[in-house]
Formats: sequence, structure tokens, C-alpha cells
Amino acid sequence: MTAAMPACVVLLAEHLDRVLATGEDLLGKAFDARATCAAGIHVTDTFPRLSEFVGDLQSHELALAMRVMTARERADELGEADGRFDAIIKLFQSGTLPMVDAHAKLTAPLGDGVRTTRCATTYLKERAVIARQDSGPCGYSLLEVGETFLVAGAVELGALLDLVAAFLDAIEIHYEVFPESHRLPLARDPAPLLLSHEL
Repeated sequence: MTAAMPACVVLLAEHLDRVLATGEDLLGKAFDARATCAAGIHVTDTFPRLSEFVGDLQSHELALAMRVMTARERADELGEADGRFDAIIKLFQSGTLPMVDAHAKLTAPLGDGVRTTRCATTYLKERAVIARQDSGPCGYSLLEVGETFLVAGAVELGALLDLVAAFLDAIEIHYEVFPESHRLPLARDPAPLLLSHEL
């Protein structure tokens, strides 16, 4: 190490690392929509599996968003302690800014679970799992979370994970917070983001 590690670095790195892990979990989630095409209104009665699927997405999404919100606070602390990270911190803060306004939606869940097909459909549309013009999930053979999933209805999951991975890489290059074996391998190869000047 070339400099003492600011106290906020480990906490920031931990939150970024958990964002990556939770995001990767989200990317692997899918639901066989063909089994949901039946008559009825109440998801808890007619579509229990769809209700469970959407509830699971909400839980992961909330956990991810909470980590991002805390990482934003720790990133500001890092900026005050080490000016070399100013550029990437600005990228991270601007890239996650839409989640700040949308965060309130996540802390107000859709009642006690997803009660109706309308609630489930609205959620899936807002997250870009199904197209906004579609009436519901029955036109799909598979509902799948991809990189275009809109976290909090605001930020694409793939872009968010790329940004977080680049930020964490920058921290690791300078401070070596985690052992090499600890880092979660990503399928993507995020483009390098420059710091204020070369580390």
C-alpha cells in the first residue's frame, strides 16, 4: 500500500461487493409464465407462484438498493479522504442518482405481498421484465430478469453492476481491501473508468 487506508474504505468496499452479489442473484431469476395463465383476480389465490416470484424480486431489489444508498454515503467520505477517487466517485454518484428519488417506492411494498394480477403486472412493467404495452404476463412463456431490469424502476441492472464493479476495482487497485480469491467473478468486462489521476 502506498497510503494509509481511510476508515470508510472497508465499509464502502463491503457494500459494493454485496451489490455485485445481490445483482448477480437477480440476474439468474426466471419464472415459467405459462403456468400462470388461468382465470382469476387474486394472485394469492390463483397465481401463488407468480406472487412468490415477484415478491422474491422485490426482496432482492430492496436489499440491493439499500446497499447502494449506503455506498453513496461512504463514497462521499472517501472523496473527502482521498481526492484521487474524485472522478469515479462522481460517476458513481451520478449513475446512481436516479435511485435516490425512486428509493421511496421500494420501502413501500405492494401491500402484504403482491395481491392482484394488476399489482404484479405493474411491477413487472416498471422493471422492464414485460413490455409496458402488454396486458399481463400471460403472453410470455418465460419471465426472466436480464441486464435491462430497471432497479427501482430507474437504473438498468447491468449498467449498475458495471459501474459498481469498476468502482470496486479502482479501490482494490490502490488499497487491496479483499484477498484476490474473495472477489465475485463477473460475466461482463466493465470498461475502465479513470480516476482523477493515475494511481
